[in-house]
Amino acid sequence: MDKNLADARRQKILSIIETRGVKTQKQLSLELEKEGFVSTQATLSRDIRALGLIKRESRDGYVYAQAAKTGGGIVKEAVLSLDLSGTIAVVKTKSGMAMAVATAIDASNELRFILGVIAGDDTIFCALPEKHIKNVFSRLKKWTGL
Repeated sequence: MDKNLADARRQKILSIIETRGVKTQKQLSLELEKEGFVSTQATLSRDIRALGLIKRESRDGYVYAQAAKTGGGIVKEAVLSLDLSGTIAVVKTKSGMAMAVATAIDASNELRFILGVIAGDDTIFCALPEKHIKNVFSRLKKWTGL
């Protein structure tokens, strides 16, 4: 894979989602083609994951947006509470926002010590390492703005 081409394609993806209200991968693929970037569905899926894109509610329905990688933005808007139960951090979000926050947690370098994340509609379970529960929970708390 040509790194420069991938970087250019990803920058174009960010530009497109910021200006065009993209709802689907198919629509994103068509918009990329208009800009001279042809890619497979698998490549587009990898780009979406690498960029930390999520679906965010807008007046036109759900559209792609970039999740905050260091907290803030979508995370601070969506997270309602954070509790610890044993080695599990329980994050409560606004309805329908758990997957977006979980994606941001997964993409965050600051929270890389979290062992795994499971998201439902409005609840996220984060498995924390036993040896570092307090440290990782403290980071998560700061990162969510709570």
